[in-house]
Amino acid sequence: MRALVDLLNARAMLRALDENRTWPQRRIAEGDEAAVAAAHRQLHRSGPFDRASVDATLAERYVALENRRERLRRRVFDLIEGGLEQDQNDLRALAAAARSADDPAHLVAAIDQLLGEERHPGSADRFGDQEGLTEAAVAEAFAELVRALRERNEGDENGDGTLDRSEAEDLWQTLAERLRAEYGFERGRHARLMNGAVDLATRRQLQLGFNRPESNPSILVAQSLVGREGLNLHRACRIVILLHPEWNPGIVEQQIGRVDRVGSHWARMLQEAPDGKHPMPRIEVRPVIFDGTYDAHHWNVLLERWDDLRAQLHGTVVPYRERVGCAEGELAIIESLDRAAPDFFPPRRAGA
Repeated sequence: MRALVDLLNARAMLRALDENRTWPQRRIAEGDEAAVAAAHRQLHRSGPFDRASVDATLAERYVALENRRERLRRRVFDLIEGGLEQDQNDLRALAAAARSADDPAHLVAAIDQLLGEERHPGSADRFGDQEGLTEAAVAEAFAELVRALRERNEGDENGDGTLDRSEAEDLWQTLAERLRAEYGFERGRHARLMNGAVDLATRRQLQLGFNRPESNPSILVAQSLVGREGLNLHRACRIVILLHPEWNPGIVEQQIGRVDRVGSHWARMLQEAPDGKHPMPRIEVRPVIFDGTYDAHHWNVLLERWDDLRAQLHGTVVPYRERVGCAEGELAIIESLDRAAPDFFPPRRAGA
């Protein structure tokens, strides 16, 4: 899983360099050269892989990234305070505590990532410029970041439901440590690994970034036990890739359910889809299967069990795979079973 994440980040990094975009690294990280060389071959980039050339381009682009973040650093607290509502007392107290802290570098890096490169308008080049940022956008990013970093009612020592100045200052030190743990290293964030070793604060930060279309990570490689429940990953994603899926289709349904939720990206696309002129958007489930391997047998068993699950829970008594080649009389019996089974489809909209 770690090798997969390294390779995905290496591919994204080389694409960013080829497309004249920034990347949050000054050089190829130690131990990543093999992944970058493999990505170079996979992307069919011209010439042999040259680490020195990639490092030089990364260093040049990082200067642009630093300049962008420095412009944000000079204005970040004014933008946050200007965009917060008057009644957002805890956020205002935490913003004031962050302003008085020594170095907002990790906070600026987090907000910069959440805004995404395309949210920095106003520049002739593609590296962006903070002059076009709105107070509302920066304040929203700060508010979402605090919600991800902070436990419920954390820091409210006297239990009065709000943070006073002293409580906010103490709490910000804790939140700043959590920010430092996530943003205290220079590494690509296009793909991230989420397994049992990832602490809750980091999981919430990854979930926050993943759910914003303009932000990173764009790919979340999740361990089965971690990715099957308790995660909302639906706001910017409708594609689930199953690598070594479970035997139990109920668990796989739980994993797919991370992107199939109220207000999901897929549901919004469905509402906006033109009437019958284009294929309807779907949640895409893509298994990685190699023919002739045990994975193929595993997948076939899972599909059979999935049919059984549909028969028990979804009203599809006779699986569609078993209807192929049925005689006319058999099909008539199957159709009668279909009519008698409960209909779990949502009602159609008028005119649909």
